[in-house]
Amino acid sequence: MFYFDAVALKDGLGYPRLAKSDTQFVIDPNDQGRRDFSHRLMLAYEIYARHGNDAWLMLDESVNSLTHFTDRLVGKPEVFLSKDIIRLAHMLYADSQTRKLKPGVAAGGGNQFPPGGVVRLMSVLDQLYMTYDVYGMTAERILPLLPPEFAPFLPAA
Repeated sequence: MFYFDAVALKDGLGYPRLAKSDTQFVIDPNDQGRRDFSHRLMLAYEIYARHGNDAWLMLDESVNSLTHFTDRLVGKPEVFLSKDIIRLAHMLYADSQTRKLKPGVAAGGGNQFPPGGVVRLMSVLDQLYMTYDVYGMTAERILPLLPPEFAPFLPAA
């Protein structure tokens, strides 16, 4: 609650507007694990605490929002808890020059999911998991297992 005033959306008079999105900053003990009421400030802290320097990729957004990219990475516990999967996403999708996501990473117009984008990465990881321990492998070991559609995102040698 200490940061509620700073992060809650305001109405026309400058007062906090208690909309559904604002409840994401208040811990609800009756939550029962519903994702639409997840605690956003705690999520930002967990992202940074767990992933350090690779965290900026998921934290480069307003705390009032959760981008499609970040939602995909934090939406599955086995992905979020794997430092190397997050490093893999960082290696594939971070533009080190602009410190932004590379173009074509998340959903495009009309909810089209681009080849080699983050949605496809989650699908490929699920497929690879049938044969490999992808959540225990290093990012460098997973890179060569990715299909050719990821080539535009591969880091320079």
